[in-house]
Amino acid sequence: MVGVFARLGVKKIRLTGGEPLLRRNLPELAARISSLDGIEDLSISTNATQLAKHALALRQAGVQRLNVSVDSLRRERFLSITGKDSLPDVLAGLEAARQAGFQPIKINMVVMKGVNHDEVDDMVQFCITHGFVLRLIEVMPMGDTGRNAEYVDLQVIKHRLIEDFGLVEGAVPGARPARYLRTPDGSFSIGFITPLSWPGR
Repeated sequence: MVGVFARLGVKKIRLTGGEPLLRRNLPELAARISSLDGIEDLSISTNATQLAKHALALRQAGVQRLNVSVDSLRRERFLSITGKDSLPDVLAGLEAARQAGFQPIKINMVVMKGVNHDEVDDMVQFCITHGFVLRLIEVMPMGDTGRNAEYVDLQVIKHRLIEDFGLVEGAVPGARPARYLRTPDGSFSIGFITPLSWPGR
């Protein structure tokens, strides 16, 4: 199926889920996809709990980029949000991915008032330290988490970070649907996905 789409002009493929790292023989599948004529970019969206075991094999199979969901860097809060005490596994997976040479590694953080909105600065510093791209996402009123979480207007946070870091317009591979800014020296990039405060941007 991917080969058919590649012949029709599709160049970028993302493996997502569910959780794709739970699929048996995922590196082999990734290798078959990346070897198809016309496929130039293969990425994976993951919660990274199994990433430490598979990072090197996936990179060798041709996966270039990762999107990883991390809504908190505090272990108890991570457990409360996800229902699993797996933050140490996620952090180990991110380090393994960095060592394996994935570029870029994007950290997706859904910002929720009263849940994790006070961690934005910590997440910024974490991503700067480790060379990750940060994407801040406004919560959507969908599913139990979205319906129960309070909305945070990311425009306010964006303007504060622009002032703090002198952010300018930037671009990151596989950019959509985020709008990206970067530090003037290009060492850190941050994207904003704002379906409520600024739809379409």
